[in-house]
Amino acid sequence: MSILRDEADADPALPLETLFRRGAAAKCADGLLVHSPKTGTLVLVCALTDLDGTANDEHVAERDRLATILPAKEAFATLARSGIVTGICTARSTGEARHYQGYLGTTGPVISENGAVITLADGSQRILGDLAKLKATIREITHALGRPIPNSLDAAGLEAAWEKELRGESPPFLGHADRESLRRAADRRASCFLVGLSLREKEVVAELAGRRGLTCFGDLLHLVPKGVDKGRAFAALNDDLLHRSAQPGWQPSVVSQIVFGNGENDLPLFEQALATGGWAVLVGDATKPQGFHFDIGKQRVPKGTITLPGVSHGQAILQSLPTLRVFFARQYGILFPW
Repeated sequence: MSILRDEADADPALPLETLFRRGAAAKCADGLLVHSPKTGTLVLVCALTDLDGTANDEHVAERDRLATILPAKEAFATLARSGIVTGICTARSTGEARHYQGYLGTTGPVISENGAVITLADGSQRILGDLAKLKATIREITHALGRPIPNSLDAAGLEAAWEKELRGESPPFLGHADRESLRRAADRRASCFLVGLSLREKEVVAELAGRRGLTCFGDLLHLVPKGVDKGRAFAALNDDLLHRSAQPGWQPSVVSQIVFGNGENDLPLFEQALATGGWAVLVGDATKPQGFHFDIGKQRVPKGTITLPGVSHGQAILQSLPTLRVFFARQYGILFPW
């Protein structure tokens, strides 16, 4: 611990194993409950991870992405051994996130559709959007563009577009290996994505969607309710974790979430995590000149975020663990065995 104090200017920290022996720490379904030796508070420590470009390599075809998650899986297994439960926070559908959970070994809550849907560990959901309004907007878009647009609310049209991809008749926008994977992607409650739009059509859609209370992002043009993002969903999730007893006799007063992400849509998530006593990790991108998925000179990255330029997806998560160890030693007096 003398090395830790020299490197991190941290107060002496107690090893987690010692806190378990003293009855000051316990594992529960939501994460690690631990009485902080430094602050005197009962802290619930858990984690959330983005998927594409963070837990997996977004530069490979959709059908190959599961093969790139091993470093992230190793990192989450390390967290799990300390009792820290990891959940998922993604723009993907809940079905896709659940599919990834089985491979990553995560067991925590799922924030999906870029924050429009929150699924708790018990299976209950909060929907932050209006599917009927979204369907009406798609009808308006179809009328405005004068042609049907393949989208995730139209299963038959989406499958037809996917089949054209398989035959090489259109660019590989979707890239799914089978119908089951495609259907998981399209199973949404409060958002949708559109496929095969030209730049001019995207501009028309963005303007119309804005008038209808929706925002757009991503190459596939993902439509989500205005004001809904990962940060808002994170705040709702943490409020739920804070106001329920995770284990009899253990009522946390602080939720310290570790969050991992790589894109602009992760920045609201980072802000919320840092503001509530947690930690944020911005995963790098080795394929980009600046070492990040986006231009961090134009998008303000919240102060305190761990940034790992040029270190891609799961490798970056692994490399962040020693820094996280120092953070918890300094902030809460808890020394993790990483």
